[in-house]
Amino acid sequence: MSEVIQNPTWQDISALITDHDVTQMKQQGLDLRSYEQVSALGHKIYYYMGYKLMPLGNPWSDDWIATYNNWLINGMPRDAAHQAQIVAEKNAALAQAGNRVRKDINQLNDTEKQKLKDAFQGLMARDPQTLSEYDPNALCYFSLAAKHWYPVPTFCQHHIYGYLPWHRWQMLDFENALRSVPGCEDVTLPYWNIETGEFPQLISEAPFNDYTFPIGVYPDYYNPPTDVGNQGTTTERYPQFAQIPNYSPVMVERYRAKVNRCISNARTAPKFAEYNGIKDYKYDTSDQIIRAHDLGHNGSGPTMANQDIAAFDPIFWFFHCNWDRLWWEWQGSRNATNLEDFQKTLEESDDQRWLIDPQMSISDPFGRSNSDSIDITPLGISYTTPEPILKEVEDFALPLAMGPSWRDRNEGQSKRSTFTLTKENLNRISLRVKGVNRIKVPGSFWVVLYLGGEEIGRDAFFQSTFSGNCENCVAQAKINFDFVFDRSHLTDADGNPKEIKVEVINAITGEVMPFEAIGNPTINIRMLH
Repeated sequence: MSEVIQNPTWQDISALITDHDVTQMKQQGLDLRSYEQVSALGHKIYYYMGYKLMPLGNPWSDDWIATYNNWLINGMPRDAAHQAQIVAEKNAALAQAGNRVRKDINQLNDTEKQKLKDAFQGLMARDPQTLSEYDPNALCYFSLAAKHWYPVPTFCQHHIYGYLPWHRWQMLDFENALRSVPGCEDVTLPYWNIETGEFPQLISEAPFNDYTFPIGVYPDYYNPPTDVGNQGTTTERYPQFAQIPNYSPVMVERYRAKVNRCISNARTAPKFAEYNGIKDYKYDTSDQIIRAHDLGHNGSGPTMANQDIAAFDPIFWFFHCNWDRLWWEWQGSRNATNLEDFQKTLEESDDQRWLIDPQMSISDPFGRSNSDSIDITPLGISYTTPEPILKEVEDFALPLAMGPSWRDRNEGQSKRSTFTLTKENLNRISLRVKGVNRIKVPGSFWVVLYLGGEEIGRDAFFQSTFSGNCENCVAQAKINFDFVFDRSHLTDADGNPKEIKVEVINAITGEVMPFEAIGNPTINIRMLH
């Protein structure tokens, strides 16, 4: 084909796909001969086509990409009749957006709690009973949670610019589904204010306490790390937030303080890249909102730590509703609640295609543009102020390796042209675990720092079990983790040096990963003044 087709159908698109393309992408878990899979990932595929990253080794010509673009614009139709159906469905979804006042889950009255329970139970009762009955577009709990799962269809985006808009659309999509349950037409999704450090009491009650999988989520070609996710298994959660097995109460509080510190740092960020923790399409190691997000997932339990199945734990919806609230709070603090003003928070060098390109900005499977997610007012969404935290989590000192990175504190630099260094002012240590190859780790993981056999710091990274199939993950394979602590902690009471040990631990299985298996990361240490 040498000309752009203005109104292509699936037949036109499939004719452009070669057998070589099919073979290459099948190894990545995507069947290019399947309309269902290609249309489900339609805009994401365009994103990688636009950067000439797929099909692997055989990128399409500009005319072919333009034809594919037209197919997307027309709603990815199988045929002309399908076009009208897609338009009608999108209009109906927009009409569902009404007045949605999202409250702190601890602010709900008894009537609101019961309605929320009825809505969740109604969605869970609709679950498919067999794999053959599974409909990825059904308004049932399994299908709605599966929009976040891995492997195919892989919709969710993490450690990338669009992860906050994507989850904003996911919360709206799920809330609309809750409202489809009879008697729950005005139910609103509440948020869990993670800064309290405690799980809300309500989530210990049915149907929020767990979820039993009516069918298995994993296809035959994929080996999950645990049995959870197979038919008949049940989601797993820690007794309380950050109550990791064998964790002392002191370490629990340190962990919670770390989450809160990351959120506090993000609140003061002047630019979106600094708030989001993503800059120049790279994951930043500084303690910002994405770091708090990862710590929150891993600290909630094995299911929430497993990106493959995290959304099946009911707490996921309250957790991410809060992340949307925090983003909206930050937008308000920066007068960035509409697209024009939000763009002022972006760096001049930023590639804004993720936000404003007609196709690259689409969040699938919701079919909604990231640019339309910036202002939640037209969507009828607002948030109440959370319940006050009566007891502040102790702000643990930097010697416990829970502080922000040295770069954020600027302790390793001097603005003076002349200065002296003495033993007295070399009082802090910056330790960087550099070059962890994330795609070598099967799933989410911890990076743990020990001094003299005692854990003094822990960080988290949230990802899918088989991240090597994700182009974004592969592009950001090497990541770093920073710890800061007092120099005095390097020796014991008798002045003997303590052993320094770093472990990378699978957050789902508990397996300690040998350094040689994860890219041989280095440990860099510098003295700060």
